[in-house]
Amino acid sequence: MEATQVTDLLEETWRSTIEVGHDLQPDEWQLPSECPGWTVKDHVSHVIGTERVLQGLPRSDADPGAPTHVKNTVGEFNEREVELRRPRAGADVLAELEELVELRLATLRAGDDAFFAQPIVNPTGPGTMLDFLDIRVLDCLVHEQDVRRATARPGHQMSANTLTVDAWMEKPLDLPVLIQTLNELASQTPDDRRRLVNERPASAGNSLLRV
Repeated sequence: MEATQVTDLLEETWRSTIEVGHDLQPDEWQLPSECPGWTVKDHVSHVIGTERVLQGLPRSDADPGAPTHVKNTVGEFNEREVELRRPRAGADVLAELEELVELRLATLRAGDDAFFAQPIVNPTGPGTMLDFLDIRVLDCLVHEQDVRRATARPGHQMSANTLTVDAWMEKPLDLPVLIQTLNELASQTPDDRRRLVNERPASAGNSLLRV
């Protein structure tokens, strides 16, 4: 997809998630979701954490302990972002998402061809920033639907985003690359990104993404 289309789809999903969040009662933020160990609020915290990294903002250093649902480095990264926001009210976490969305959209709308073409390792292997953002459409929509299911607020299922999800469900996921990406992304320079792309083994195994 083109950068404008990807940005539009991200904005659609982010704003749909925010709309649901404004409709939640305080106790609904603590409802359990289908993801083990995560509440409704935790899904929003997760979206915030990943977008902060892509924006170049500091990562959380919160200590989540050793929850049983964390199985790998990706899970550890996710859990630190979630743990940081667990003491906060749902409305406060939603406000953080709203502010971050405006920052992210300003960055993406101002991005030129070089910005979207910069090499970056993404969950399906070597690629560009645009490739990574394409995957973000899938991830953000999935977590929006997690929130909607947990709070009995169905919606935003028949949209352009669902076509993106259908396409990505058939793409191979390189889990080691995904772990490496999330673990190093915040501190990577352009030279680091090129190194990771060039040094990735051609024989790296793939598995199919299922969410």
